[in-house]
Amino acid sequence: MKLEQEQECPLCSSPASFYWVDYSNRKFFKCPKCTYYQISKAAEKRIIDSPQQWRDEYSKHASSAPEGFRLVIIVPSIPPGAGTQVALSGDYVAIDDLP
Repeated sequence: MKLEQEQECPLCSSPASFYWVDYSNRKFFKCPKCTYYQISKAAEKRIIDSPQQWRDEYSKHASSAPEGFRLVIIVPSIPPGAGTQVALSGDYVAIDDLP
């Protein structure tokens, strides 16, 4: 059984709940405004200090996920020398493929 915990949504600041997934590397959020999404620990740290516009965009994407999909927000890993690091990445992932 997954232990649901209460926390302010990192995207919209509404009261929300989450439980840990992916060996406690990600949180699966349930928010009344953003609906459902996953966010990695590293992405959550970055999004908190990001411009409000970024949080608003991710909130909008989470709430408009296609049926059967959830938004997953991560900090992509880029091999050294492969170019510019992207701060955050948000992609829709099929529910059946989520950890």
